[in-house]
Amino acid sequence: MLRTACDLGSSQHPSVQCLHALTVAQAEQGEIDGYSINTPPCNHTSSSLRRGLNGRYPWMYRAYDPCTERYSDVYFNRPEVQKAFHANVTGISYAWKACSDILWNYWSDSPLSMLPIYQELINDGL
Repeated sequence: MLRTACDLGSSQHPSVQCLHALTVAQAEQGEIDGYSINTPPCNHTSSSLRRGLNGRYPWMYRAYDPCTERYSDVYFNRPEVQKAFHANVTGISYAWKACSDILWNYWSDSPLSMLPIYQELINDGL
């Protein structure tokens, strides 16, 4: 569906069909961590799982913590951290986020897929 409905161009103005395909794909992904498909997603039991495995997952060479983004959100919203970075102090209504839609809203030339770039790199022998 994604290949036929989305033209691999900019994601700024996707068609209705492409939006539908993206919604279906996201639902199919389910509760899989996109950065580590073998790691449980971050939830209320993640920290106890991490402690029980001494910070390591037996199927991975190095430890991966699926809650890293959550820790970043908490840390960078601390007033003393924002002051140290000389950042505008945020409040509850506008909190700092590790992954923010603000970037996506202003990134006008982002591709929907990396496949054309991978193909170019492969063709160049990289």
